[in-house]
Amino acid sequence: KYMGLFAIDMVIAIIIPFVLTFIFRRVGFLTKAEDEVKSDENSQVQAVVEAKKDAEVPAGTVISIQSPLAGRAKNLSEAPDPVFAQGVMGQGVVIEPTEGELVAPVDGVVSVLFPTKHAIGITIDDNTQILIHFGTDSAKLNGKGFELLVKPNQKVNAGDVLWNADLKYIKDNALDENIIIVFTKIKDGAEIEKKYGKMQCHDMMLRVNG
Repeated sequence: KYMGLFAIDMVIAIIIPFVLTFIFRRVGFLTKAEDEVKSDENSQVQAVVEAKKDAEVPAGTVISIQSPLAGRAKNLSEAPDPVFAQGVMGQGVVIEPTEGELVAPVDGVVSVLFPTKHAIGITIDDNTQILIHFGTDSAKLNGKGFELLVKPNQKVNAGDVLWNADLKYIKDNALDENIIIVFTKIKDGAEIEKKYGKMQCHDMMLRVNG
């Protein structure tokens, strides 16, 4: 008796869902729902793809680094600090400044900000970062003589003021007031063009090809 009832229940449990599924598909109900799910999944995938595209830097991109202030650009080998002069920190230039207001040389994000206010790191893209180091042996000043006008993770555009610095105080109390700009991260195989000599603020000073 009970086995008969159980068999009937099993038949109902199997057949009814099958019949309902067949009917819903015939009227297009399930197809529409599945299409909506697939459409939503495709939209999410597309959004991820677009986000990755936005973060990518196309091959052959040229990045120009402007002079951040007026002065004279020199070969990095002339830097008094051997760590910079020997290229340990990366390739770049030395600038003898004639003014204390220093602006962002390129668009980017302030990714490094030393508590002693003497150096700033700017991330330009996934492959490129620069370090701007103000003065030689200037960390010992503990921020005196430097007025920083940016904060960590702040987005900056070329020309935005980063520092107001007291050149005389830095020159008198540090080894010198020279500014060093080096690439601390750069794409493999990229070529760096350097321009030396007298510079005005915003003059093209460094160019990365690749």
